[in-house]
Amino acid sequence: MTMIEMKNISKSFTSTNGERIQAIKDVSLSVEKDEFISIIGPSGCGKSTLLRILSELQEYDSGEILFHDENLKDNLGFVFQDSVLLPWKSVYENIVMPLKIKHMETPETLAHVEELLDLMNLKEFRNSLPKELSGGMKQRTSIARSLSYNPKLLLMDEPFGALDAMTRDHLNLELRRLWKQTKKTILFVTHDIEEAVFLSTRVVVLSNRPSTIHDIVTIDLPEERTLELRDTPDFINYVSRLRGMLNEQS
Repeated sequence: MTMIEMKNISKSFTSTNGERIQAIKDVSLSVEKDEFISIIGPSGCGKSTLLRILSELQEYDSGEILFHDENLKDNLGFVFQDSVLLPWKSVYENIVMPLKIKHMETPETLAHVEELLDLMNLKEFRNSLPKELSGGMKQRTSIARSLSYNPKLLLMDEPFGALDAMTRDHLNLELRRLWKQTKKTILFVTHDIEEAVFLSTRVVVLSNRPSTIHDIVTIDLPEERTLELRDTPDFINYVSRLRGMLNEQS
C-alpha cells in the first residue's frame, strides 16, 4: 500500500550573497506502508531538506506530494540529530509532552508511554533529567517521544550521527527491533552507508546538487539482522555497490 508519493519535487534557496541555488530538482519517490527507507547522498545534497518538506517544516517550489492516508500529515513523528530534550523535564515528562500539547493524555496513551519506556530500555531512567543521560539514552528518549502519540510515519534526520561507534551500533540494533515490533514506516537520513544497508528495506541514493534520485536499491538481507551480518559477502557487496554510486557523484 502506497502511503506517500512525491512527484517532481524541486526546491531552491537564496544564498547570503543573493544567488539562487537549486538544492533539489524533480525528485519523485513512492513510500510504501511498513517500509524502512534510508536516504544517502553527498554532503549538502538535500537529504534533510526532503524530510523537512515532507513534514511541512519547509515549503517546496514545485511538484506535488500526495498523502494517500488523509490523516498522515497530522500523524508523523520527527527525530532530529540533536535530541532536543527540555533540560528541566525528566525522561518521562519529555516523552509525554506531545500528548499534553495534542490534548491526547488518556489511560491508553499513557499506557503506551509505559510500553515505550520498556521498549527503549528507559524505565530505570524515567525520573532522570537530560543532563544525567548519555548521548544514546538522550536519543532513545527522543525516539520514544516521537512515538508517544503513535504516528504512522517516522522521519529520522541523522539521529545517530553525533554518537560514538559502539553506541551507534547498539541503537541500530534497537531501532531495527523497534521497527519490526511496531511496523512504523520510517524514512531515515544518514551519511553512513553501512548503517543504511543494515537498517533498510530500500536505500535511496541522491546525486550531487541540484539533487535528483541517482538510484534506489532494494536491500534483500535476512529479516533478523545482527552485527555479524556486516561481515557477510552479501552485506559487503551492498556497501560496495552503494559506495561506488556515491563515488560517481564526487
